[in-house]
Amino acid sequence: MITTRLDHPPRRRRRLLGTSAVAAVIVLLTSLTVATPASASGFEWDTATGRHWVMGKYLCTNNGGTPTAVACFEGSGDYLDIGDVAADHQSVGVQWKTDYGRSGICVNSSGIDTMLESASLWLGNHSCNKDFREHHRIWIRAGRCNFSAVNCRNLANWTSWSGWLSYNTSVSP
Repeated sequence: MITTRLDHPPRRRRRLLGTSAVAAVIVLLTSLTVATPASASGFEWDTATGRHWVMGKYLCTNNGGTPTAVACFEGSGDYLDIGDVAADHQSVGVQWKTDYGRSGICVNSSGIDTMLESASLWLGNHSCNKDFREHHRIWIRAGRCNFSAVNCRNLANWTSWSGWLSYNTSVSP
């Protein structure tokens, strides 16, 4: 008589199947929990929360002669401030990146902020509080996205970017 694997006694067959199933589950869980280099330094997406700020007190940039977005970086507290300065029903954001590999965007979809006419300063109410390393460089830029027409989670859909503005976190603006 020819013996095959299935000819083993039932108890041993169950043990083989049980061991195989456990091994398959371990392989699956390991592949889900091991961080790849891309996910370990993933892009950070934040929604701005309510916090008052005034342009001019911090390092700020805007996206053009008739701006639609104003972005500021406050080194004391690591706040990214984002102001919507156009009644165009679009989201605005401050994109940022560091010299040590972090990057992300802080998005304001709450509507237009206020202009202080007497001082030509924007007053904002939307910020993201980050925690950046000291003695490093951060770059910021302001842009906008038409969320009613495109997927704003895709950074390629953002337009009207300002140039990058650089800040050294070891000095005051």
